[in-house]
Amino acid sequence: MDEPQQGKPAADEERVLAEIKAMQAVSAALMPLNKQQQNRVLTWVTSALGLGVVPKQGVAGTSIEVMGSPLAYSSEPVTVGMTPATRHQSPTYGTLHDLYAAAQPSGEPERALVIGYWLQVLQGSQDFDAQTVNSELRQLGYPIQNITQAFTALMNRKPSLVMQTKKSGTAHQARKRLKLTSFGVQAVERQLASRGSGGADDSGT
Repeated sequence: MDEPQQGKPAADEERVLAEIKAMQAVSAALMPLNKQQQNRVLTWVTSALGLGVVPKQGVAGTSIEVMGSPLAYSSEPVTVGMTPATRHQSPTYGTLHDLYAAAQPSGEPERALVIGYWLQVLQGSQDFDAQTVNSELRQLGYPIQNITQAFTALMNRKPSLVMQTKKSGTAHQARKRLKLTSFGVQAVERQLASRGSGGADDSGT
């Protein structure tokens, strides 16, 4: 009688992992496209599958590690292309300092992620390099000693928060071009929403 119950968590975990892999595949396919192309693809897919609104839900108790904190699945319907953070509030940040102060990143990978968000989402860059990110951090007074290591940590998260798009320059001095994945964008937006609502997690204080 107990065997089916013991096997259920394993089956649930396999299903969640399969969903995450599918999300990563979709994210990787959409990243090279511009926003209009992404919207057309998502509109076609949701129409073809009869989705309209995509429910963001999963197995109860399941979470994904982002921004140093567990990101739990939510059963709340989420409109395609929007996260709860961007749907309920859409604050504007006139300067990088404003964004950084609002996000209050706690660790070096999180610092790099916030700057990447600034460059990609708010400044409209298709991609960026690690040196540019560290230069911006240096201007803020928060440089990272090993910026490559920080981005490697973000790429190794499950799911990945950053992906490499290409390399530029000669083979010996090539610079990797980087881009936040949809999970990376959502991680920053959730962090901003948490700080804006008075959250104190990962404050480091």
